[in-house]
Amino acid sequence: MPGDKALLTAERGRVIATLDGRTVTLEEGDRLYVAEGSDIRVQTKSAGRLTFRGGAALVLCGETRTDVGPLWSTGRRQVEPHGKLTLDSGRVLADTASTSGAFASLALEIGSGASRVVNDGPAWYSVTGGNASVSDGKVNVDGTRQPITNRPLTCGDGVVVRPPAGTPSDSPSPSESLIPEETPTPTPSPTASPTEGDDPTNPGDPGDPGDPTTPGVPPTTPGVPPTTPGVPPTTPGRTTPPPTSASPSESPTPPRDTTGPTVSVAATPRSVFCGSDETISVSGSAKDDVSDPGRIAVRGSWRMGELSGQIDLAGNGAEFGGSFVLPAEAGRQNASSVVITVTATDEAKNTGSGQTSVSCTIIG
Repeated sequence: MPGDKALLTAERGRVIATLDGRTVTLEEGDRLYVAEGSDIRVQTKSAGRLTFRGGAALVLCGETRTDVGPLWSTGRRQVEPHGKLTLDSGRVLADTASTSGAFASLALEIGSGASRVVNDGPAWYSVTGGNASVSDGKVNVDGTRQPITNRPLTCGDGVVVRPPAGTPSDSPSPSESLIPEETPTPTPSPTASPTEGDDPTNPGDPGDPGDPTTPGVPPTTPGVPPTTPGVPPTTPGRTTPPPTSASPSESPTPPRDTTGPTVSVAATPRSVFCGSDETISVSGSAKDDVSDPGRIAVRGSWRMGELSGQIDLAGNGAEFGGSFVLPAEAGRQNASSVVITVTATDEAKNTGSGQTSVSCTIIG
């Protein structure tokens, strides 16, 4: 890939890229080379993929905006690709594994908020709001190693996403991809030239071996002759059926996320005097087996007898807080405590709630 560009693909919906002072809109299946200084916006209910030199890839979830930073390579015996991105909003899923033995894993730095997320070798992780959720591999946030969860990653819709890069020996079927990839156009020649299928605006680079971002060149298997369209291949003397294309390790797509978050709530003070306006502070967190806590929305309410109201909470599932004023008229209620409820909603629209209470001593 000349100049260490990256290949942007609109996997689903619409992706908008701004580069060299021009704006290009990609519809599903469209591809475009981008470089340092490019701005990428993924529309709602859309998805994109950014493939780097060596085959490592980034899944760009819906409503994501990112700026492409420097892209470069080092090394001679094995090429070592590097890249920097700034995540302005949304979520990305990074698979830094190489798909070619000629390349090392992508060394990727993602700036998100005030944080810097950096991997060390092959890793599969998500980044959003300055936080990283690591399914596998070594990833640091501002120098601190993040725990490995061994959990699947999603774009927030509850649908599990498989790592897009895979391994050098992988030849996944379309069902194993985030979105089925384009079928390469057949050519009459049984062998493809090194530059065949390159982006029309970017001639091929013969000096870039193993570049998986050269579209249109299907993998070949040594010793297997090409087939002529309409004429089935024959294998003399073969008496056993050919193996199926499905890998024995393939498994059906896991079910959607159907479990609501678990909510922890605390309130201070634990006891107030009823009959005068009293301020009560509320704080806590919410977690979910699939959703990133930073993507969990929270809302709060309180009730005492016939009185009730909303609590203005700031933050998200990772950490939230707020306060409300219990009015003096609470002293006239036939109740001894105010009940506080916080409801959390994850990205799959599942809800969960937590409660706490503050005792109320009636005065006067």
